[in-house]
Amino acid sequence: MITPVLIYFLKVNLALALLYVCYRLLFREDTFFRLRRGVLLSIYLIAFLYPLPDLSGWLAGQTSVADIVSYYSVLLPKETITMPNHEITSTTGWKETGLTVMQLIWLAGASILLFRCLAELFTVCRLYKKCRKITLNGIRICLLPKDESSYSFFKWIFISPSQDYGEKLDDILVHERTHVCQWHSADILLSEIVCIICWINPFAWWLKKEISINHEFIADEQVMLSGFNKKEYQYHLIGMEQPNMAIANLYNNFSVLPAHPIFLGGNFINFLGIS
Repeated sequence: MITPVLIYFLKVNLALALLYVCYRLLFREDTFFRLRRGVLLSIYLIAFLYPLPDLSGWLAGQTSVADIVSYYSVLLPKETITMPNHEITSTTGWKETGLTVMQLIWLAGASILLFRCLAELFTVCRLYKKCRKITLNGIRICLLPKDESSYSFFKWIFISPSQDYGEKLDDILVHERTHVCQWHSADILLSEIVCIICWINPFAWWLKKEISINHEFIADEQVMLSGFNKKEYQYHLIGMEQPNMAIANLYNNFSVLPAHPIFLGGNFINFLGIS
């Protein structure tokens, strides 16, 4: 039996797929990164809200299972009901079992992803408590206990004191402060929740990736507007070590782009204005 919740779930996933394709066709070449952010978040809003009116209308027009059973038990002869009863029960039971298996598979995947998300939240909160805090250029900084790439999470900026940043430290602070001031971690957390709910839909994961990449474009744009040298900043990005994405899934990581060299070409290079 196809339930209203299943219909809603299928519509949401279909909308995510269609809207992602439209986004890729319309916004792949532009550099209006803040507009992109609004469009990407609107995809979630539209996908989860548009099926609701149809869902309520569907519920209002449905006859309850009890009414259907009562209606047909009066119309059909008694012998007709008793003879094929075993076959009907077995067929219905097979369908219900199949649907239950699908639900269990989805629930297992969602539970694993939810556990991973909660574990990452717990890790970053525990790390914040353990880190030594200092103030640089009026910005509150958490010093990481080991050598890692810089990243931010909501209002927390984490930087490794063991790395020799030199003159690069200022542009890192501007970059991470942009993530903090514009609440990029809220977008990441929202996309993570959508991926937990729609984990079987690859378009949900691609949308999450697009949101993360667009955050980096916005932060890089702010660094350029702050007056830093474009070519030196590009070399800085290329020289950063690849981050550990397994534990930085919810973070706005400074070196997320160098982890994927393809994003250092084409649109990104043109954005930086480097030939």
